[in-house]
Amino acid sequence: MPPSSHAGTTDKRLPEDDLVAHRGAVSLPGSPRLPYDRLPDGLRSAIDAALGSPVVAVSPRTGGFSPGPAVVVTCADASSAFVKAVGTPLNPDTPQLMRAEAVVTAGLPASLPVPALRAHLEWADGPDEWVALVFEAFDGESAPLPWTSRAATAVVDGLTELARAATPCPVPGLPTLGERVDGPLSAWAEPAAAPPPDLHPWEAGNLAWLGTVPDRLAASGWLGGDTLVHGDLRADNLLFGADASVAFVDWA
Repeated sequence: MPPSSHAGTTDKRLPEDDLVAHRGAVSLPGSPRLPYDRLPDGLRSAIDAALGSPVVAVSPRTGGFSPGPAVVVTCADASSAFVKAVGTPLNPDTPQLMRAEAVVTAGLPASLPVPALRAHLEWADGPDEWVALVFEAFDGESAPLPWTSRAATAVVDGLTELARAATPCPVPGLPTLGERVDGPLSAWAEPAAAPPPDLHPWEAGNLAWLGTVPDRLAASGWLGGDTLVHGDLRADNLLFGADASVAFVDWA
């Protein structure tokens, strides 16, 4: 998603913005991305058609771990949009993640703080499959790093409102949180049978406890409910608007 600007909250009980959790240079995590102009010609033509005007300028966005481009495009008619794309030649699994994101975002009501999906495009060249998603551009910038108290408070407020507005879940047929995390959480039982020698000492000493995490979470009710859960919130999946609003992106 395109970045967004953050005006901050006005609660005077909060520390000033220059008081941060830690000092020093901080950058968004991410992987190298394919430049937009190296997408297949056919896919870029399909994107132009979906936008209704050809792309004449591209502003790349950083952060995230997809190998495909993530850019704000400007069209010949001066309109703008956010576009991201990926293909099986870059990563065989990421196209399916983007298809999942398209299903979720297409089903979200406009009242939620999520940039609207304008188009979901599929393009194939022999065995190569490419997926592109086109979103409404969000006017602002990525979460400021390092985190400030004001920015963190704005995110918590935004998440509180998101949870309220997304209960009950507005998208039918999604897997439950328990189904999504069962595999990774249950994997702790595997090294317990034959602990590998390179385990961290804390892990080695707590394998039995880690193996019971899924059961404890289920018993406590933390994996149940009818609220839509993002599941991948981090700095590069949050956008701050000039009006201090927060948008939540990347719903794969």
